[in-house]
Amino acid sequence: MTISIIQFSPKKAVAALAYLINGATTDMYVLLKMLYVADKKHLAKSGRFMAGDKYVAMPKGATPSGTYDLVKFVRGDGDSHFGFPEIRDILTVDPETHQIELLSDVPEQHLSRAAKECLDEVIDKYRENPSLGYWFKAAHDSAWTKTKVRHPIDGAPQISGVAIASTIPDSDELQDYLQEAG
Repeated sequence: MTISIIQFSPKKAVAALAYLINGATTDMYVLLKMLYVADKKHLAKSGRFMAGDKYVAMPKGATPSGTYDLVKFVRGDGDSHFGFPEIRDILTVDPETHQIELLSDVPEQHLSRAAKECLDEVIDKYRENPSLGYWFKAAHDSAWTKTKVRHPIDGAPQISGVAIASTIPDSDELQDYLQEAG
């Protein structure tokens, strides 16, 4: 069986962030945690993450590495834009308040119907639970904990897709698939 590797798409990552901003909040930390929860839902539905991102175990929880690099680039303290430097024409980030503001519309065409459904579910959950504490806890799940325990001195070790899938109920087949994909 041939398994294709999904590459990180900065356009899809920005589209997902914009979708969450338009539907929920501008708080960078909450947005990144919401994206993790939405990506877990998307992983359960389609066997991959929306933008092909990788997740790392940072002190503030599971964080989409590529998306966070884009945010840091816009904020001015990072240099990774993944071939998408025009992101600075789309987003701005206040380095003091950590609020992300949209400077222009982002086409939703970069998001699949399944991605929008997952993002909508997370936006609905945000309306019930808008506090950072709720989302902080959601991003400190067992995949994050196991990764931090295995790599206690690493700054931000990558969380495996299998570990993330293990937090999804009834995901044995998905875990097997991800294990085979390596």
